[in-house]
Amino acid sequence: MPRPASVQQEHTGEMHGSSDQHISPLRWLRFVGNDLRRLFAGRHIVREFVSTSLRIRYRTSFLGFLWTLVHPLLLLTVMSVVFSKILRFEMDHYAVFLFSGLIPWQFFAASVSTTGSSLLTNQGLIRKIRVNLMLFPLSAVMVAAVNMLFAMIAMFILFMFLGARFSAHLVLLPVGLAFLFVFTVGIGLIAMTVTTFLRDFEHIVSVLLQALFFCTPIIYPVSAVPTLAPLLHANPLYWFLSFFQHALYYHTWPTAQQWIVPSVISLGTLFIGYALYKRYEHEYIFRL
Repeated sequence: MPRPASVQQEHTGEMHGSSDQHISPLRWLRFVGNDLRRLFAGRHIVREFVSTSLRIRYRTSFLGFLWTLVHPLLLLTVMSVVFSKILRFEMDHYAVFLFSGLIPWQFFAASVSTTGSSLLTNQGLIRKIRVNLMLFPLSAVMVAAVNMLFAMIAMFILFMFLGARFSAHLVLLPVGLAFLFVFTVGIGLIAMTVTTFLRDFEHIVSVLLQALFFCTPIIYPVSAVPTLAPLLHANPLYWFLSFFQHALYYHTWPTAQQWIVPSVISLGTLFIGYALYKRYEHEYIFRL
């Protein structure tokens, strides 16, 4: 059954050619420019989505937004006891090391979990109004980013009691955040596309994230498993989380490789996610 061109244009803002049509770099730049303008025009949607999501999440809670501070503190306490006392995983200031990787991991995991189903969750709105579909995964990432900022506030409060040392290496935090944010948006676009076309992937994601957590040096340093170091280095999250660990625990500057690799991975992943989004942009509406 042929798809109405008017419906396609309403939800994409432009007509797409056949899948084998060559897309020149100049046309890609036009796509990016158009999408950036539409995202900027819809910034109020992102702001409203983020504020509404946070209000709904905490409106029935006694502590409300304070849970964004209390929850990471409780989680850190439990994990610190388990890995440093019960399992005898000993490190100096282990809680500092754990928290430096755990917070960015929580941001990534929460973003991927919600961006995958972002179109399915908002399909009622998508069917009613013309809107850039990238606003929905971007809003989901922004919600996770706000929660991460609150968790970081809790982290610095806790660090003062743990006697953690602060240094000039803290300037690495915004760099690590930028790299991780770009990478997460790219992964979110990929997860959104796959989940929209393959609904079972929504359930597979949780399993993949659980496996990825233990394959990422968050609860242990790479030096603890030297034989697995090459495998851990193949994990993209290793390169992003290392910025947080350098800034908060090791107090050292990343090497040239640790700057180049996350730069390439984050931009490359964003390009792949965006290219996949543009390839199927006109088909999302028919899969909801």
